[in-house]
Amino acid sequence: MNMKDMNSMMGMFGKPGDKAKMQDEEDKIEHKISKTINDMDAELTGRFKAMKVIQDDVKKYDEEHSREYRKLEVEFEKKYKEVYAIRD
Repeated sequence: MNMKDMNSMMGMFGKPGDKAKMQDEEDKIEHKISKTINDMDAELTGRFKAMKVIQDDVKKYDEEHSREYRKLEVEFEKKYKEVYAIRD
């Protein structure tokens, strides 16, 4: 991934309602990564494919972590809200 790709990705963060555009951009980047890996020497291709699988797993776990973390935040926001109401 080059700087242009990274800058275009960074520019998309923070725009609400533009999830489809962000997914499209991620798909394009995934395609570039796959093409680059397939164009490598056979000796390196297997290693990079394995690294890509690991990277995809980490991304999946990060997304799961974020969802679960948000659930806990919402749960504790409710609890704190009750305590704050008692204080007032």
